[in-house]
Amino acid sequence: MVAVLINLPWVHETWVGHRIDAQGRDVEAVVTEHRTVKDRHFVEFKLPKEVDPAQHSYTARIDTEHFDAAASSSRLGVRVVPGHPADNRPDGEVGGGVFAVAAVIGDAILFLFAFVIWVRRRRWSRRRVTAIDADLVTFEMADLTLTAQAQPALLDGLVVGSRLAGVLVLRAESDVQPAAPVGAVEHLGGARYRMRGRVRDVSRTRTDLLLDNGYVLRVQSGEHRNRADLREPAEVTGTLTAVPGLD
Repeated sequence: MVAVLINLPWVHETWVGHRIDAQGRDVEAVVTEHRTVKDRHFVEFKLPKEVDPAQHSYTARIDTEHFDAAASSSRLGVRVVPGHPADNRPDGEVGGGVFAVAAVIGDAILFLFAFVIWVRRRRWSRRRVTAIDADLVTFEMADLTLTAQAQPALLDGLVVGSRLAGVLVLRAESDVQPAAPVGAVEHLGGARYRMRGRVRDVSRTRTDLLLDNGYVLRVQSGEHRNRADLREPAEVTGTLTAVPGLD
């Protein structure tokens, strides 16, 4: 959606330009005002009444040669699409391509933003499996070694050295409680952990914890409650589970 909004003005400008080239006809407009601002020449003009019955005023920036001629004769050649007087291009118009430049800059920023998100997600998706014991999978993720229960859909074809897909969820067995911000992960055995982090987001059945290493852990609280304030340190005990792509 953002990409569409960024590029829409440029696409529209390009389409209008194509229509003017393909369907436009040349007319002579009346120059009603002309001015120069910091070496940039502007004219205000009206199209012939048969072309634009409403007699709207249009403003354009044109080059010096056409400006001098328009200023002396009060006339200016304009190419306009019949029936669509707003789709016009005066002779000598300059300053076009503004929307194209804006689109390029906007697309570059959007691409950079998307790249940063991709790198961040890729960092946390590099889960190299180091051990498999029944449905318990031990893996390395960034600077953590964790053990999680993996659902059957994720165990198929999984071997030591491969990558664990899916999303990590801590299924809480206690309330999310306020805590001192000391440490991020405490292994209690098997796939059970006590996780500590800052509360990033809260809903009726879910709490997102931002761990010390920057990973956002999803906590499914179920019947348990979140008793910590938003953005405050908290801890919760539960079973770490790897599930297929959960939103």
